[in-house]
Amino acid sequence: MKRPGAFQLLLAAIAGAIALSLFTPTRHLHWITDLAAVVRLPAVPLTHLATKARVWLRGGGGVQIEEEHDLEYYRSEMHNFLTLYNAERLRARSLQERIEQLERARIEGGDVLFEPVIASVVGRNTQSAGEVYELNVGSSKVQSNAVAVYDGSHLIGRIAETNALTSLLVPITSPAIGPLQAYVTPERAADDRRMADQVLTLLTPRGDGTFEGEVEHDSGVMVRDFVLLDDPTWPKTGRAMIIGRVVSVEPKQESPLRVHIVVQPTYAAANLSSVTIKVERASTMTAMNGGEQ
Repeated sequence: MKRPGAFQLLLAAIAGAIALSLFTPTRHLHWITDLAAVVRLPAVPLTHLATKARVWLRGGGGVQIEEEHDLEYYRSEMHNFLTLYNAERLRARSLQERIEQLERARIEGGDVLFEPVIASVVGRNTQSAGEVYELNVGSSKVQSNAVAVYDGSHLIGRIAETNALTSLLVPITSPAIGPLQAYVTPERAADDRRMADQVLTLLTPRGDGTFEGEVEHDSGVMVRDFVLLDDPTWPKTGRAMIIGRVVSVEPKQESPLRVHIVVQPTYAAANLSSVTIKVERASTMTAMNGGEQ
């Protein structure tokens, strides 16, 4: 009879070990258990993938946790990009508004030569008496007494003081401005009302953001009429700029031939982020001074 070879003996030993493991408690296997762990080691990665696939097919919680983590990450990224998009959109809107302000200021400039300068309102000056706002442009760009407007033709105030980096704006509604000489004109150019050639009035700031004045009873002034600056003490760049609209017309009991009007500006310095300063050119200022250098 032929003796079994070495390979056959190895197979017989493995079969015996398997049979022994089937009927022997785990605590008595000792080295056989270590041998099984060595045999299983190369298959661990495949076993892990198979387990994840089984859990995914069954809708298990492990994969769901990973999906929730990924979803939170993508949501965070979406919010970041949305914030950047909105910031750029606001920046583009601000630049567009500045361009429009410059164009409107040039159109409404009249026959006075000036350079429009956009200035941001950076805060309210609490060291000054009354209502004064600080602008981010200095004496290299603007000069004292320059006129500040918004939307091309709406009078906002005048520059009271400048230094190297900033300047101070006093709004027209401040009592420090004093009375303003002005005239009233219809809201629409095609208005067929019979008004006087130039309805003059002297407006006085009331301290609440409005003005009050008087006009002749038969002047034809009505609510919503425009009131424009016509004050020789102001620079020519402020001439015909809009002070506001008439919001009230009331008869005066003590003076039947005159009526009391209240005027309210369309824009207030407190609500603006920037204004346009109309800086007169040197040629215009020389002409105003009679050609003196």
